[in-house]
Amino acid sequence: MVYSIRNLSRGAVILCTRQFFVQLFGMIAGVVLARSLQVSDFGIYAVLTFQFYLHLSIGDLGLGASIIRQKHEPDTSLLRTVQCVRSTLDTIQLILVWFAAPILASWYGGGENVATAFILVALAAWLQSFATVPTILLERKMHFGYVATTELIQAGCFTATCIFAAYSETPHLIIAYGWVLYATLGSLLLFLRQPWSFGFAFERNQLQERLSFALPYQSVQLATIVRDSFTPIAIGFFAGATAVGQMSWATTFALSLPMGSLVLQRLFLPAMSKVQDDPVELGRQLEDALSLTHILILPIAMFLLIYSDSITLLVFGEKWLDALPLFTILWLASLLFPFYAPLFSVLNATGRSGKVLRFTLLVSLGVWIIGLPLLYLAGIMGFAVAYILSQLSIFYLLHEVRQQLSFHLLRALRPGWAIALISLIIFSTLHTFVLPKSIFMLIAIAISGFLLCAAVSHRRMHSLRSAL
Repeated sequence: MVYSIRNLSRGAVILCTRQFFVQLFGMIAGVVLARSLQVSDFGIYAVLTFQFYLHLSIGDLGLGASIIRQKHEPDTSLLRTVQCVRSTLDTIQLILVWFAAPILASWYGGGENVATAFILVALAAWLQSFATVPTILLERKMHFGYVATTELIQAGCFTATCIFAAYSETPHLIIAYGWVLYATLGSLLLFLRQPWSFGFAFERNQLQERLSFALPYQSVQLATIVRDSFTPIAIGFFAGATAVGQMSWATTFALSLPMGSLVLQRLFLPAMSKVQDDPVELGRQLEDALSLTHILILPIAMFLLIYSDSITLLVFGEKWLDALPLFTILWLASLLFPFYAPLFSVLNATGRSGKVLRFTLLVSLGVWIIGLPLLYLAGIMGFAVAYILSQLSIFYLLHEVRQQLSFHLLRALRPGWAIALISLIIFSTLHTFVLPKSIFMLIAIAISGFLLCAAVSHRRMHSLRSAL
């Protein structure tokens, strides 16, 4: 059976629904913490979040993706080897953080509670490693619903912990315990759903066979972490925790939705891997994927741009208005992020993860090479400009794909940009005549605007649904 993107609308709905609610839970946690914590404390919350995902990226080594894309079923010895490698790397990280925690805490102006929080987050990443194999097995079968349900439960519980932390005297400690709860639930629920013959092994031959794909693939994640580390490391060192809080808030506000679209790789990668030897069908799938990501992201991006001042004041609070110029600059990146998931997926599906790695390294180096002098000359506004300039490298990746695969780029982009322009006109008109005075009024405007946009775009949307 050929798994085309057009035949996977159910998978897309599941992943998008999962991502919507995960983003919603994350937004609720972020809003509550942003309104309740000092800007510097919010910065430490951002650092802890960055730490958790850093541990996950280091521990994975890309072995999971290499198993998902292979054509034959993995045997028990291979799965045990993956678990052994993952657990070993996470254990090493936990030990290192245990000794480095006091230094890290002092760097951000925190005390013993912050140091303990760093250790707990490393422990959470170690616990999360036991969800690796069940997730691989479920995603190979394209049982996204089970994975999505577990991740929603995790996100909901973590959000509840963050709300409790916002009104606690030790917020950083409570947030760290939230990550421990998050990881424990994920590992337990996924194992119950997809049990396997748990154990440890080390099959060197099987490991070496996959490293040629896995290491470049996972290096992409690490290079992304290097890029994202600029805020907690460089900005934290030169400008302090308050600047980290402002940049983290602006990045979350501007780019959470576009970055969230990267989850669609979990749909695109297995589907494209099935037709990796059929360039015609692969090109069609790439067009469908590009259309889908642009349709999902661009209209909402237009709403955020037009109503950014109202959202900031009503949702996050007046203290974040000073960071609004950062949002405006970073928002430009949301116009480029719809390319990421489709292009990454088609290259990884055809075994060219090295090209994705080169692109990600280019972006990461650009952030640091351009960002450091601009941070020195213009503060955090300078870094925001450097971030946008580095994202222009996506056109290099697009050129690489077009050199090796035939597809119609304009045909893929037209639907999303047509709907985006309609959204821009509608929300600009609404903003001219209606300024929201409450969060409920803001939500009503958003719903009304998107419904009106859907009505105006009905014919185009109908043709797209038929194609998908």
